[in-house]
Amino acid sequence: MKNFQFHLILISIGSILLFSTCELTNEDPCEFVSCLNGGSCNNGNCLCPTGYIGENCQNALLPSAFRVEALYLTDFPDTDGPSCWDASGGCYPELYLVIKQGTTTLFTSTYYPEAMSPGNYSYQPNSPINFDYSTLYTIQFYDYDGSIVNSELVTGGYLRLSSIYSPPLPSNTLNLSNTSRSYQLSGEWLF
Repeated sequence: MKNFQFHLILISIGSILLFSTCELTNEDPCEFVSCLNGGSCNNGNCLCPTGYIGENCQNALLPSAFRVEALYLTDFPDTDGPSCWDASGGCYPELYLVIKQGTTTLFTSTYYPEAMSPGNYSYQPNSPINFDYSTLYTIQFYDYDGSIVNSELVTGGYLRLSSIYSPPLPSNTLNLSNTSRSYQLSGEWLF
């Protein structure tokens, strides 16, 4: 009987030691999850940034549009070749912006008097303009000469976002330039 009690005590002490030294481990559910393209793991699942989907954020989405909140013109021809823009008064253009989709004018700004290049001229529509990803837009800057009818084109061009941007998309500031102008579109991509 003593032997049985002794074994019972040994088994009890052994069980206590065994179970007190074993700890339950909480595995990190994100330990073996790899999120791509700036995604982050939460409880074993990837949270994808705007513009990406998939189990690991591996698939880039095509945007539906870019919401333009502001346009900043930084470089343009501040003279009309060897001549001034204005025959009387100052030499530099009274610069304003026109944005069109086809023949529809989406935005016409007020003008900056005697705009000199390089500079930083900000144009902000009253409400944002959505540039559809695959639609062609016309962006033109004019010299205001007393009326819109008499205005002269300073510089302009066409913009179709799908022709110049593909995933991964740039930030929410798009830098656009050519030999006659440089400007930025500020806003956000829409999906």
